[in-house]
Amino acid sequence: GDQFDPNEYTGLVGHLSTDDVKFASERIHKLIEQENGLRNNRMMWFANIEGFLWLSFAAVISDEVGWENGFWLMILIPIVGILVCLSAISAIWDADHAVKLLLKKWRTIQKNTVRIALTL
Repeated sequence: GDQFDPNEYTGLVGHLSTDDVKFASERIHKLIEQENGLRNNRMMWFANIEGFLWLSFAAVISDEVGWENGFWLMILIPIVGILVCLSAISAIWDADHAVKLLLKKWRTIQKNTVRIALTL
């Protein structure tokens, strides 16, 4: 079918046709593009959340809310900020790990394809 599973090709690299290699390469390229797009969207969301946290902090220290009324916000804002940072780090690590795995699969397919072509 049109579904590409990179794990499916690990042991079968020596038996891939040129069309299979081309399809696998294109599919891996699309998956990497998709992962990079997801990473970009996540970072934009994290930047927006960070902006709202700074806005909340500014509102608390301004005369409109004041320290007395915003005491719990002053405790909550850093906790939310830390959670957002941990979430961002995790998302970046996961995306980086996924791209590295895809590139490893692609290199395996390309290396073995070149080896097969040289022996023909």
